[in-house]
Amino acid sequence: MSGRAFERPAGVRWNSAWPYTKRPAMAHSEGPWELAISIHPDMNGLVVYYPTAEGAPEVWGNSNQPITFKSFYRVETKEDAEKFCVMFCSRGYGRHWMLEQHQEGTLWGFNWTSLTMSTPHLASQVADHYFHGRVDEAWNLGREFEELLRAAERAAYEEKEKSA
Repeated sequence: MSGRAFERPAGVRWNSAWPYTKRPAMAHSEGPWELAISIHPDMNGLVVYYPTAEGAPEVWGNSNQPITFKSFYRVETKEDAEKFCVMFCSRGYGRHWMLEQHQEGTLWGFNWTSLTMSTPHLASQVADHYFHGRVDEAWNLGREFEELLRAAERAAYEEKEKSA
């Protein structure tokens, strides 16, 4: 399953809450390992994990621009980060040499992304449910986001068609 926006509708900014009207609250956690996500179009939904003290890896996208990552949750171990990715991400084909240090080059794509700041907020809530033993709630939240994203994309497309 994957609910991904591959293009933001006209007028929707990267730092907006779209497809929400208001961004969900960010869940907070502590731990020495960081989970972070990109909303950059070149690597939409790329999840990375790394020791908090080291900071995010430097990754460059296809358009020769650095990809920035928004931290969304902290966990105790690298294994916890990997478990989250196995559960809520698709595994990319191939490897990325810039990610070899902590995730053996594996590309992880979060299942639900909107190319806006609502994605890290959603990811933090999904992670919070998951790491507190509420797996069904985590999946339900992701599916609700996917439905909202699809409805918002349809509405934007219909609006574009009307004005054409």
